[in-house]
Amino acid sequence: MITATDHPHHPNFVSAAPGDDGDVVYVFQPFDGSETEPEYDWDQASQLDETARRAYLDEFAAAWREWKIARFGKEFAAAAAKAAPAWDAYRRARQNMDTRFEEVKTSNASRWPAQIASLLDAHDNAVAAATKWDSTASDLAYLYYQLACSVGKNRAPHWYQVVKDVPDGWHTASYVSADRHFYYGTPLTRSLEETVEDQKRRIREISALAFGVSPA
Repeated sequence: MITATDHPHHPNFVSAAPGDDGDVVYVFQPFDGSETEPEYDWDQASQLDETARRAYLDEFAAAWREWKIARFGKEFAAAAAKAAPAWDAYRRARQNMDTRFEEVKTSNASRWPAQIASLLDAHDNAVAAATKWDSTASDLAYLYYQLACSVGKNRAPHWYQVVKDVPDGWHTASYVSADRHFYYGTPLTRSLEETVEDQKRRIREISALAFGVSPA
């Protein structure tokens, strides 16, 4: 057991002991991310013998990682709160698109021109909202990617743990790969565009059978 008398400790230090893999496992009082960033005191380190200096540096590196993860939690929560309107806007646009589509399918021929025009506008609005969400979700994922790069991918919390408190349905997992690499993509936009094409194809089929024309 490494005791508190071997070298200076971080204020949150509780204990340290060898882990199963031989590395030292440090235990700290929980960080909340608002603390001062843990930093080495090089003057103190230079006055320690090699063993104590190495333990001192390792402890503060571990403290920094714990602090960084806690700091990330606060930053991610703030970013997620700012992201919520973009997701809400997408949901409204998608609901409106689907409503317009159902109206077209059940309306009489005289109303088709106006309703199809309304549906096409709804398509455009929904795709724009999905694109906005893809960008917003990618920004959230990039925060996580930065954390994984800083503390190490094996030490970073799992992405699913990070997003456990975000609203159901947020398409966030698509922006972080299994090996915790971030990538900028547009999965929600691509999925929505497929739905848009399906709706247009269905309207063309109905129009061809009912009227012999293809309006969309």
